Amino acid sequence: MADAYKGLTIQFRGDTTDLSRKLSSLRRDSSEVERELRAINRALELDPGNVELLGQRARYSAQQANILQERLDLVNAALSSGEVERGSRAYDRLQREVATTSKRLSDAETATRDAFEAFKRAADGADDLSSTEVRRLYDAASGNHMFTASPDEAAALLGTGWAGEVVGFLVG
Repeated sequence: MADAYKGLTIQFRGDTTDLSRKLSSLRRDSSEVERELRAINRALELDPGNVELLGQRARYSAQQANILQERLDLVNAALSSGEVERGSRAYDRLQREVATTSKRLSDAETATRDAFEAFKRAADGADDLSSTEVRRLYDAASGNHMFTASPDEAAALLGTGWAGEVVGFLVG
């Protein structure tokens, strides 16, 4: 599918970028995160209450949603740039990409919320929250404002730029 956008070039902030290369990079990143999530979910089948694994699933789910949002923004920018002629094959492909990515993003956001809720439920019953990352994720999921007051800190922990929404969800 990478060749589906061959020859289409768009310009972002004065920097010419090949759309197919950027989409390919995002697909690769998304595939890596999906691979990690599959491995985590397999491990959770063996130990469903493992707080460490539930925290990892929450973090990777948020990362996946961030990648999909970036992908959707990129395709929407290509459509609105005016360089793709309406009714052309490239335009139709981009429209399909918007539809599928929007659905996947919605699913990823739901999975992220579910993962954080499952993590919080498991962590509430855990006696030992020794890992720093697990403790901090638990604090975020519990609405500990000492942690959630800093979206930058949440972004560093989650590894995403999507942390503001996650923090908003956790607090609100």
